Amino acid sequence: MEVAFSPQAPIGIKKKVRISDELDIKFQDPTISSSTDSNSIPILFEDPFIKITECFLTIKDYFYPSALPVHIDFEKITSIKCEKQNESSSAKTWGIDNENDCWWAKDAFRNARTYSGGYNVIITCNGKHMGFTVFDIHDFIDILKPLLNDDVQVSQDS
Repeated sequence: MEVAFSPQAPIGIKKKVRISDELDIKFQDPTISSSTDSNSIPILFEDPFIKITECFLTIKDYFYPSALPVHIDFEKITSIKCEKQNESSSAKTWGIDNENDCWWAKDAFRNARTYSGGYNVIITCNGKHMGFTVFDIHDFIDILKPLLNDDVQVSQDS
């Protein structure tokens, strides 16, 4: 694993972490206000857990323990799986789920929701699985699909 950033980077500079040669992920310096981001890149979709811009998908509260977001380039996404949330889900509230080999972004109530509003979403980026919550799954898919490569597989519970 190669880490390519300086912890002493000036405020306002985006930092970049190279997880592998196949997957580049970026996170925003927590000292930058969200208004800085929203002024430069139009937001197409946002809920409490994710944000979609013209440039990337942002998963909020991703890294543990810092809760920094991760920004994923659309061309890195190879599949998307969406399932309704329920109490019997094996998804973690935050961290690694060894059963599905997936890292889950923070959602303290992920497995406590029994209503039909929440969805667990797992995206695959070059073999790495990243999980998060989305409330409005239909808008999420409708906005995200045109930004993805044509060969990206999307599976969804109705």
